[in-house]
Amino acid sequence: NVIDLQNNDKKKLVILFASWCSDSNRLIMTLNQSKILSDRNIEVIAIAREEDIDTVKAWRDKLKIKVPLAVDTDRSIYKRFAVGGIPRLVMVANDNHIIKMNLAEGHDQLDKIQW
Repeated sequence: NVIDLQNNDKKKLVILFASWCSDSNRLIMTLNQSKILSDRNIEVIAIAREEDIDTVKAWRDKLKIKVPLAVDTDRSIYKRFAVGGIPRLVMVANDNHIIKMNLAEGHDQLDKIQW
């Protein structure tokens, strides 16, 4: 699937994560089971920080992840939005302006998604 983050018809949820991080795993697995992924008004993409494509694909396949994934091997994307801490939720409005960014550690992580 192609993810179009410039699509003005949809809100976007960008997740900055790492496959080795327990909080990231909890968030992605919870999102994997949520209705957010089937919401036609939201584009979702999770971007793995400092990981290569083969590692992320193996992790995705092992855990049956449905969330669209990308990699940020050199932290260039991550550095634009955060200085520390993952997973990070970036909520983007239809007009592509960032509404809110939240660190999503701990439990009840989907409650931190706020439009």
